[in-house]
Amino acid sequence: MLPGHDLVPVTPILALFMFPVGNIVAETYLDLVEDMLKKDIDLIVRRLREKRTQVREGLEVGFVDREREARTILEGVARIRLLRGAVVLYGPKGCGKSTFFEKMTESVNEVNKGGGTYFEAIYVKRDEVESAVKAMSSGNMSEIIFDAIKSLDPSVSFEGGVVVSAALSLGRFFGRVVEALSLSRKAKDHGRILVVMDERKVESRDLRAFESELESLADSMRRANLKYYQEKRGYITAMILTSDALAARAWQRVGGKVDWLLMWNLPRGDFERLADQLGVDMDRDLLWRLTGGNPRALEDILASGLDGWLAIIIKDKVMETLEPYWDHKSRLVEAIREITESPDNLGRWRRPNEPPIAEILLRSNITIRIAGLPGPITELPKEPWIGERYAFQLPAYYYTLKAMARKEVLEVAPGDVRREALEA
Repeated sequence: MLPGHDLVPVTPILALFMFPVGNIVAETYLDLVEDMLKKDIDLIVRRLREKRTQVREGLEVGFVDREREARTILEGVARIRLLRGAVVLYGPKGCGKSTFFEKMTESVNEVNKGGGTYFEAIYVKRDEVESAVKAMSSGNMSEIIFDAIKSLDPSVSFEGGVVVSAALSLGRFFGRVVEALSLSRKAKDHGRILVVMDERKVESRDLRAFESELESLADSMRRANLKYYQEKRGYITAMILTSDALAARAWQRVGGKVDWLLMWNLPRGDFERLADQLGVDMDRDLLWRLTGGNPRALEDILASGLDGWLAIIIKDKVMETLEPYWDHKSRLVEAIREITESPDNLGRWRRPNEPPIAEILLRSNITIRIAGLPGPITELPKEPWIGERYAFQLPAYYYTLKAMARKEVLEVAPGDVRREALEA
């Protein structure tokens, strides 16, 4: 029994007594567990509100509210009937996925130290600076992970609650962790374990491999959860994070086996609170129209200035993406005009013998597909850069394309982009 909870653990004998009667008692018991989990969610969200995050050396800000996302995910993990066990969460680059899951994992682990919940969170990422895979979790989970990884990588280390392996790939590490959790006798009764892999890059050349990985993960999670539920009445949710727009294509092939969640940039109010904390002294309306609430864009503007950031967006992103196709200038300009009139017009530019603008904008993560998925866990704003089927990951991309189409040139200046945003 967990501290603070008065639910009697399901022993093997009690399970035999409970579950034959048309599953009525089992369902009632499961509902009781879910009531306890709701209390746990409140504790975790309360702790998450208190978190702070370091933007850069010497600059720390309070973690901006992501309560809607936290509750949606934790409730999905809590209620076995809501998630299949394998989940892909994707969204714009820089929207805050990594920070959110790192802080939520910290919150779960801190609450567990203070008394315990039914939840466990494990956050697995590749540290490019140290060229190693790291797993952050609570003490009990860290022991399970360390023992599991040690059999594959004898050099694995365990430092301050973080398991570190320089020998394994992110995917192999993640797979081994999920397998070990379902087999471990140390996993808690009724546990709801969230394992997050940050992040999976998806490019055109390995889209098939990504689809196969998802199908394999879905099958593995079914087997793992069958065993974990039978023995401990617990459930494991494995979640893969990605920022690559092409990942959504896998949904058409494996969507029925895997749950898909869309996380978006910050809502305007939360974004402006973050800007206030960062001390960004710029017109809030213009800032919103160019960043759309993207936290990383705000940090980049703070570092480079607005026009410096726009110059990078124009030259290193949009110009570099379109330059190889500028020989088809007249058709490309026509396509850009249609797409900036409505992002959903991207679907009309998949025709044969036309510049592959829909493909190149998706592949370069300038746009992203948002249709067909179960629904975003962040509320999407009603703005011209967001359609019903497609959206621009940053509105700065949208206004850069509008400036290019208006002037019918590839090279535009930051001032041109600002004017487009202000005149919208």
